[in-house]
Amino acid sequence: MKTLQTRPLIFLFVTLTLGLTLTQVQGQCSGQWTIIRQSNIRPPNISENGIAYFDLRSNSLMFAGSHFQLPNRIEVWRLDGEQWTFVSQAPFPRRFEFFAAYDTNRQALLLFGGNSGQDFWYDELWQFDGSVWSLLHSGPDGPGARSAGAAAFDEDRDRLVIFGGAVPVFPGRVGDTWEWDGATWTQVATSGPQPRHLTRAAYDLRRHEVVLFGGNRLSGGDVLDTWTWNGLKWTQRATNGPFNRTFNEGHLRNTTYDARRGRIVMVSVDNTGNTFPSRQAFDWDGQRWIAGRIIPGANNNQGIPFAYYDELAERVRVLNPSHHWQYTGPLPAPEIDGVAYAPDAALGSRAEFQSDVFAIGTLSFEWSKDGSPLINGGRVSGADTATLVVDPALSEDAGTYQLTVSNECGMGTSELLPMTVFGTPPLAVSPDPLHSGQDATFTGSFLTANEPTYLAYSVRGLGSVFFPPLNITIDLLRPKQIGPVMTTNINGEAQWVLHVPPIGNPVPIWFQVVQFENKTNVVETQIEP
Repeated sequence: MKTLQTRPLIFLFVTLTLGLTLTQVQGQCSGQWTIIRQSNIRPPNISENGIAYFDLRSNSLMFAGSHFQLPNRIEVWRLDGEQWTFVSQAPFPRRFEFFAAYDTNRQALLLFGGNSGQDFWYDELWQFDGSVWSLLHSGPDGPGARSAGAAAFDEDRDRLVIFGGAVPVFPGRVGDTWEWDGATWTQVATSGPQPRHLTRAAYDLRRHEVVLFGGNRLSGGDVLDTWTWNGLKWTQRATNGPFNRTFNEGHLRNTTYDARRGRIVMVSVDNTGNTFPSRQAFDWDGQRWIAGRIIPGANNNQGIPFAYYDELAERVRVLNPSHHWQYTGPLPAPEIDGVAYAPDAALGSRAEFQSDVFAIGTLSFEWSKDGSPLINGGRVSGADTATLVVDPALSEDAGTYQLTVSNECGMGTSELLPMTVFGTPPLAVSPDPLHSGQDATFTGSFLTANEPTYLAYSVRGLGSVFFPPLNITIDLLRPKQIGPVMTTNINGEAQWVLHVPPIGNPVPIWFQVVQFENKTNVVETQIEP
């Protein structure tokens, strides 16, 4: 399906689920949580102000956070199975509410800004490549000191994107957007989402955009809207969130991209008035937030969730102080992003419909024409696959096509795909000219399949006129049939082998295969003595 180094933007991923019980299928469609590890899951003495991420170099979970007992330290730990291993101490003082994102192209953690928790703010951009910390930038030609904003790494454009945050000067919040291209900072937008902090973001690799949710506005109230950044502009996608308040969690690392399902997953509080609001997963499908499973038995007392995507397990995983959870989100219904085909097909050509499908699970494909399902056989192949082929295309194949893809949890349908077929069926005469007293072969191609057809001829004479520009012969007398009535084969072909009678002088003659309104081109030839 994909490698760790190069992820496809769109993929077709099929998982066999033969023999599943109804309960298992229902679980796939509603999602489920499982416990990977329980008790003392957080690295020793590391505070909640940190980030969990899956490091591609070490193929393991990494956690960077502030040390409880040593207030001037940020440490990085790696979880190998059941064992936490100390990896590195950052060469800078600890900080809170920093911007952080994982650079999947360089396989490095990027950490920007933050504050000391008291009265000092930072403008530094640091990189940790799994073993070495490097200061990439500090100074006035960047975003400036800030904290508690949103950060995401745009894998397609190879950019770190940060938005907004709190600043130590009036008015206290900013709403600008900056990008780091690996060498320099560039302010790319000053409009879009209103100034805020305590917001969160993740990069949607499937839809090629940063998704930003919620935050705390300048006036101090929660904002629950959703925006996307495509590298050029911000677009507001939704005005309401999946729950009724931000709950001051925006700066926390509880949002990640689920590459297997093509969804942004946010694990947050289900604020429905419960005494102990449950931790719950929410999916962003590109248009709206969809409520997923509540973590069973988890409540607000179990601490802040840190969400990340495990590239090896291909699942979203969540850390809190007491548990390490894995979330197998509900299978999304298949999505058809487009179908590549030629809307105007030449008669006799190979017509091919190649669909671009994002789907997982056990998939079923069904192509239809003019509302009726197509069946493999004859000229049609791939009627139950992602690619439909009609070869050769005949005039009867003109119509409207559509693809439906289903899995255990739903279906997706393509747009209507109209196709015309242009061209005139050819007629081949051999030899040309004909020879008196010898056999001749007449082959009509790409007519309507499996239909009666006959070979007609006309000779120059009374009422017979040939129009070269139109390539037709108009005979006021009824054209004469020659040879038997044939039935075309599946490819619309019919052939006659006829004996040419002996003649004394050359005779001009015109031939055409006739099938009601469907006719081949006219062949003008002559019979030689």
